[in-house]
Amino acid sequence: MSATALETTRHQLRLRGTRIGDLTLAAWLYWAAVVVPAAVGIPFAAAHVETIDWRRFAVLALLASTSQLLSFHLNRRRVFHPGILFIVAGALLLPPELMILLVVVQCLPDWFKHRYPWHIQTFNIANYVVSGVAAWAVGEAIGFPASLSREAAAGACAAVVFVVANRLLLLPMLY
Repeated sequence: MSATALETTRHQLRLRGTRIGDLTLAAWLYWAAVVVPAAVGIPFAAAHVETIDWRRFAVLALLASTSQLLSFHLNRRRVFHPGILFIVAGALLLPPELMILLVVVQCLPDWFKHRYPWHIQTFNIANYVVSGVAAWAVGEAIGFPASLSREAAAGACAAVVFVVANRLLLLPMLY
């Protein structure tokens, strides 16, 4: 049995219910619960970007987009995208509006490469937006930038929050 067929069979056993396309109704409802708020936030973010250091955004966007294509396959089902490092940096260095746009720009190379079906790629972008906003909120709450120790704490906490939020949002779709 091919890996794809095995994965499809495994998915059908775990996500019981009426199937609509590739996902069950429950999975589509969860997909919408994550994607809709992020989708609403993207044009809102674009409309509320004020005078900012666009060079900082451009550098982070270029680095994040390029590194997103350099993924590491940890095993058959898990992939690490180094672009998250720049998303966490964006959560600390950019206002939330630009951080959201950074996430979208960072995911565009994957979208054009057609690495995943549209509904998976859309969910991944939304997941990164929500996780990035959570990381931004933590960095903001700690008070970045302030002192060196606060910057280190904000960076570490933002990275942990991003990864935990990302995995928690992803978990129901995987299992």
